[in-house]
Amino acid sequence: MATRQYKSRVYFSTATTGTGTLTVGAAETGYRLPTPDLDTKELEIIIEDGDAWEKSTGIYTHSGTTLTRTLVESSTGSLLALSGSAKVFIDLSDDALNNMYRLNNDVATTAPGVSNDNTEGYTVGSRWTNVTANNTYLCQDVTTGAAVWAQTDAAAGSGDLVSTSNLSDVDSAATSFANIKQVASATATGVVELATIAEVDTGTDTGRAITPAGLEGSALQTKVDGIEALAEVNDVTTLLGADIGSSVQAYDANNALTDVAQEFTATQNFNATTLTSTTNAVAWVASTNQVVTHTLTENTTFSAPSGLVDGAFYSLCIVQDASASSFTVAFNSVFKFTGGAAPTWTTTANARDYITFRSNGTNLYEVGHSLAVS
Repeated sequence: MATRQYKSRVYFSTATTGTGTLTVGAAETGYRLPTPDLDTKELEIIIEDGDAWEKSTGIYTHSGTTLTRTLVESSTGSLLALSGSAKVFIDLSDDALNNMYRLNNDVATTAPGVSNDNTEGYTVGSRWTNVTANNTYLCQDVTTGAAVWAQTDAAAGSGDLVSTSNLSDVDSAATSFANIKQVASATATGVVELATIAEVDTGTDTGRAITPAGLEGSALQTKVDGIEALAEVNDVTTLLGADIGSSVQAYDANNALTDVAQEFTATQNFNATTLTSTTNAVAWVASTNQVVTHTLTENTTFSAPSGLVDGAFYSLCIVQDASASSFTVAFNSVFKFTGGAAPTWTTTANARDYITFRSNGTNLYEVGHSLAVS
C-alpha cells in the first residue's frame, strides 16, 4: 500500500481530457508542482473544471509526472470527464485534519461514559486515559448521549501481559516477572513449565514442555527404545512371527509388475462371467466383469455399464436360447456401434454372437463382432 502524503502550495493545470490518469501541467502563479519526494506516494487531490469538482486519491509518478485518480466524491457523482483546462491542488481530508486535531483526555480519573460524546468535542478515534485505574479507552461512536468507548488495555487476570501491580515491584525480578508473564498455549507466546517424568508418563498434560532429561527414564522413552530395537532386527520371520510363503508372501522374481514392460510365459486371462436379465434389463458391472456372456431368456435391454475404464476392452457374448425364441436385444446409448446401429443378432437355437468394445470411460465403442459363431 502506498504511503499517503501531503505537500503544501501544490497547484497546477492539466491538459488531460476524459476520466483517465492526469498528466501534470504547469504550476499556477505563486504555486509549485509536485516534488520528487512525492514519487510513488498517495496524494489527496481536488480537481476543478469550470463549476464541476472532483475529490480523488491518486499515486504520483514523478517520471512522466502523472497522477492516477480514484474517486472519493464529486459534483457529478463520478470521475469528471475533464475538458483539458482543469486545475488540480493537493488537499487534506477531513479525516487527516481530525487526526491532527482530535480531542483526547489523557488525565481522566474515571472511565468515560455515554455522555462523553460529540457535544464535548470528542470524535471517533479520540483517546481517554483513566490515570487512577491505569486504563485506556478508544472512542468508537460519538452519538449524542450514546457515546461508545472501548477499553483497549486488557483486564487484569485475562492472560495478557498485565497485572494489577504491573511492574510496580521492579526491584524484585521474581515479582516483576510474575506480574507480566502469561502462560504459553498453542496460539500465544508465553511462559511454559517443564514436565516431570511422571507428567510425561501420564501423557495428558497440554501446558508443560518435555526436555531430554525429562524424557529419559519415562515410559515414552521406553517405547522409543523399543522402536529402535525393532529397526535393528534382521530376521524377518522372527520380527513378523509368521511363515514366509504361507501367511506372508515370499519374494518371487516371476511376480508381475504393473509399471514396467512384461513378457508373459503363461496364459493370462480375465475370468468369464455370466450376466442375467431381470425385468427385461441386463445390468453390467464392468469393473469386475470384463468378459461376459448373456443367454437370452426374454426381450431385454443392456443398461449403461458401471465401472468403465478409459482404454479398457470389454467382450460380450450373446447366446440365443435353445428354443430359438428370437428374443430381441436393445442397448443403452453408451453402446456405440459401427455404422451407428447394432448388428442383427442370430436367432437360431443356441447361436453365439461375439462383440468387442473399447471404452473411453463413459461410452463403449465397437471394435468388431463375429456373428453366428459355431
